[in-house]
Amino acid sequence: MTTASLHITLITETFPPEINGVANTLGRLCEGLRARGHHVELVRPRQGVDQARPSDDALLLCRGWPLPGYPGLQWGQSSMHKLLRRWSRQRPDVLYDRH
Repeated sequence: MTTASLHITLITETFPPEINGVANTLGRLCEGLRARGHHVELVRPRQGVDQARPSDDALLLCRGWPLPGYPGLQWGQSSMHKLLRRWSRQRPDVLYDRH
């Protein structure tokens, strides 16, 4: 049985290289979906390790603010304008917001 490839957008606050249960689970989920031929677009806040990393087709880094009690981590807020402009070029088949 074959299924059509999906364009999936995952919006999350935490993702590898952060180390926690949610980040690890979402990292494995994305790997599994990509291994099955799906295009997974990730939207997450820019972290310290991402300072020189640009966004691309598979990753949209948004502005981040310090997360109280978690030094080095940022919480993010996606710009609706940025998301709509990006999705006008390629609208996701599936949108998953971890909130």
